Amino acid sequence: MVGINDIMEGVKPDTYEKNIRGIVEAFDPSVTEVTLFSILPVNHDLVGNAVRDEEISEFNEIIRQVAEESGAEFIDLHSHFLDGQGQLDRQYTVDGLHLNGKGYDVWLEQIME
Repeated sequence: MVGINDIMEGVKPDTYEKNIRGIVEAFDPSVTEVTLFSILPVNHDLVGNAVRDEEISEFNEIIRQVAEESGAEFIDLHSHFLDGQGQLDRQYTVDGLHLNGKGYDVWLEQIME
């Protein structure tokens, strides 16, 4: 799972895609099963507007596409963490960006499925 820091640092989508592909291609698929996770939403009320929801969606689509094309598994975590306003639900975060214990429980549930 990589991406939110890239968005915050202004990494362009094409550079991000190149980087993700490079990471995935570094693994031998006959030896290693690669799983890519979507980028989580943020809570703008807590963290501000350093990251736009549209950027997260764009980067998540890149992740999904790379997973599909490479044969990696893709797990959509993003949709499981949204509140009614489309933000990271406060019950799952300590600061609007990072998860708390309850958030990691939800993450684990999605991995186990």
